[in-house]
Amino acid sequence: MPGQESAFHPRVLDTGNTLGYSEHMLTLKDLADAISGLEKMSPIDRARVARTLPDLAKTVLSATADAAVVEALAGGTYAEVARRLEVSESAINKAVTRHRSRAQEISP
Repeated sequence: MPGQESAFHPRVLDTGNTLGYSEHMLTLKDLADAISGLEKMSPIDRARVARTLPDLAKTVLSATADAAVVEALAGGTYAEVARRLEVSESAINKAVTRHRSRAQEISP
């Protein structure tokens, strides 16, 4: 039904394929809610939301991985975490930088 709110909050906007979330505030729960709410949506809303899910998943999973790297660094060095993840120290540094940038963007 046009204009009907989807089961996923906030409502699917009629102007584009966005879920109305700031990309810096997404969580794994948001992703799970978006996926689980699909079956309750009208076909049009379901199509709109389904098209946004790959980007939403990429954003959420990237933020989750970066946060996990930062958490791992609380118990180890850049070199140790890089070795355990089989990536370069530069990749660890980039993950930390992305995580800090997200944190700064959502801080008041």
